[in-house]
Amino acid sequence: MKTLVVALLSILLVVSCASHPSDIPPAAVAAVTYQSLSCDQLQVELANSQNNLQAASKRQKRKRNIDGWSNALLIPGVMSLAKDSSEAVAQFKGEIQTITREISKRCTEK
Repeated sequence: MKTLVVALLSILLVVSCASHPSDIPPAAVAAVTYQSLSCDQLQVELANSQNNLQAASKRQKRKRNIDGWSNALLIPGVMSLAKDSSEAVAQFKGEIQTITREISKRCTEK
């Protein structure tokens, strides 16, 4: 019985932690969003998305740390009820990927 409780708590600890930002895949972002932008505007959008990703990743890491500590010190899984920044991280990663592709396609010297 003790082994079962330990196993269940271990699973809950792993499952209830927020994902690390590097483990979050990029969301699909349509290139049409950026087709009307000039190369200079694309560079600005890329810098904005990179800054936004950095901020969202910082929030996600903080949430992950809080989850870990709450699981270890409080009731396991209780902090998993609070929203994390995984959707924002995925969105900004997708934006960066799409903008970078657009810049490579349209703005590099051939």
